[in-house]
Amino acid sequence: MQRRSGSLGAVLFTDIVDSTAIAAEMGNTRWSELVARHHRIVRNQLGRSGGREIDTAGDGFFVIFERPADAIRCAVAAVEAVRALGIEIRAGVSFGELDRSGQKPSGLVVNTAARVMAVAGSSEVLVPVSVKEIVSGVGISFSEHGTHHLKGLDEEFRLFRVTEVDGAPTAPPLDSEAAAERRREIFPTGRRRMPLLAGAAAGALALVVVGVLMFTGGAEPAEDPRPLRNAVARFDVETGEVRSPLYLGDRPFGGAFAGDIDRAVSAGEGGVWVLQPPFLLHVDPLHEDIRSDQIDVGTDESQSVHTGLGKVWVLTGRTVYEVHPATDEATIVYQLPRPAGLITLSLAVSDALWLGTSDGTLIRFDPFSGDERITEIDSSIGGLAATRDGVWLTDIVAGTITRVDPETLDVIGKPISLEGGLDRIGAIGRYVWVLDRQVGTVTRIDASSGADRDVRVGDEPTEMAVTEDAVWVGDRDGWLYQVDSATLDVARHRVGAEVLGVDVDATEGSPWVYVGDPVGR
Repeated sequence: MQRRSGSLGAVLFTDIVDSTAIAAEMGNTRWSELVARHHRIVRNQLGRSGGREIDTAGDGFFVIFERPADAIRCAVAAVEAVRALGIEIRAGVSFGELDRSGQKPSGLVVNTAARVMAVAGSSEVLVPVSVKEIVSGVGISFSEHGTHHLKGLDEEFRLFRVTEVDGAPTAPPLDSEAAAERRREIFPTGRRRMPLLAGAAAGALALVVVGVLMFTGGAEPAEDPRPLRNAVARFDVETGEVRSPLYLGDRPFGGAFAGDIDRAVSAGEGGVWVLQPPFLLHVDPLHEDIRSDQIDVGTDESQSVHTGLGKVWVLTGRTVYEVHPATDEATIVYQLPRPAGLITLSLAVSDALWLGTSDGTLIRFDPFSGDERITEIDSSIGGLAATRDGVWLTDIVAGTITRVDPETLDVIGKPISLEGGLDRIGAIGRYVWVLDRQVGTVTRIDASSGADRDVRVGDEPTEMAVTEDAVWVGDRDGWLYQVDSATLDVARHRVGAEVLGVDVDATEGSPWVYVGDPVGR
C-alpha cells in the first residue's frame, strides 16, 4: 500500500458566477476570450499572494496556500480584479491537513473548500468558522453567513463571509447593466498589420507564410526577414535567445532614454506595457499580438509605467493614470498641483502607490480607498523603490539612499552613502540594487547591514529589472546581462539590438526586452 503523507495547507476554490448564461450570451469565441482574460487576472493574483495553482477546471481555480490569510486576501483581490471583465466570481477557503499521496492534494480539507465555494453567492468569499478563528487579528473581518449542510459531508458547517481586508471593505457585485456593458467590450484581439515589405501583396503573402510556419506541426519556423528593431520580445533563459518579437512600428522611439522616461516597459497583469509617448502600448503575450487601440497617457517631463495591485499605472508629469489590463481603459486616479519651477516625480508600486518628488516630498496613496499620506524628507528624491518592508529613496546629488518605514513614513537609520551614479534603484527581499549607467555597474546593498558589493555590466546600460533570483540589465550595445542575486556572477546574452527596456513577469519568470535599433556584432 502506498504510504500516505500529509501537511497543513489552505485551499482556495473559485468559479465564475452564472457562467452558463454568460457563455450563451457571448457565444463561444467571445466567451473563450473572456475566460482567457479571467485566467490571466486570477493567475496574477496567485503570483502576488504565493498561491500554487493545482488545477483549472473550466472557469474555476483550485489553489493551495501555506496560510489561510494569504488565500483569503488573494480571493478578495481576484473578486475585485475580474469585475473589469463584467463578471463576478465566488470563492471558498478551508484549512487543514492535505493528503499528498496522489498527483494532486486531496482529502477532507479540499472537499470542504469546494463545497464552501458552492454555497457562496456572487462576489462572496466564504470560510468555515475554524478558518475565521485562525486568521483572527490579521486585519480580516467577517459577517455571519449561517449554518449549512455541505453536500457530501456529514457535519453541518457554520460559515462566515469576508467583509473587510486590511481596512478596505469588500465591494458589492456590479450592477447588472454595468456588468453587461463591460462584457460587450470583450472581443478576441486582432493582430496589428505588419509593415509592408514590398507593397500590399507582399505584406499579405508574408503574413500567410509566417502564420503557416508558426502553426503547422513539424515545420521549421522561418526567420523573419526584418532585423530586430523597435520590438518587444520574450527572452528565453534556457536557450539564450529572443523569441517571437512583436514589432511596434517602423521607427523606434529614440527619446525613450534621453532622460525623459524612467521606466519604459513593464511586464505583468497579463500583458507587457510599453511607453511610446503620448501612447501606452499593450502587448498581449497570450495571443502574441499588440492591441490595436493606443492608450493616450500624454507626455511630460517625467514618465514611467508599472504593474501591480491588479492594474497598470502610468506616471505622466504630476498625473497618475490607472489602466484596466482587461479593457485598456485609462482614468486619472491622482494628480498633484503644479507649482512654479520644474519638479520631477518618481513612482513605485507595492501595497500602495508611492510618489517621490525632487523637492523631497514623499506620498503614499491608496488608489482603492483614496487614503493619502504625505511627509517631507530632508533630501531630494530622484528615484524610489518600495517593498512591504521599506521604501528606498535615492538622492542623486548627495549620493545617498534613505530608507523609510512604509507604515509610519519615518526615516529609518542613517542614509547610506554610495559612490557613483544612482540612476536606477530596485528592491526585493533582503537586497537593494542600484544601477550606475555612467560607469556600467550594478551595486547590491544588504538592507540589514548596509554592506555593498558591485559588479560590472555593459558600457551603456539602460534599464534594470530586479527579481528574487537575478537582476537583468539591458544595454545599448545589444546585450542583456543576468546578475545572479546570491553570487553576483554575471552572464551576458546577445540580443542584437539596443535594449531600451527590460522587465520580468513575476508570474512567469520570463524577461521581456524592448529593443530599438539593431547593432553590429
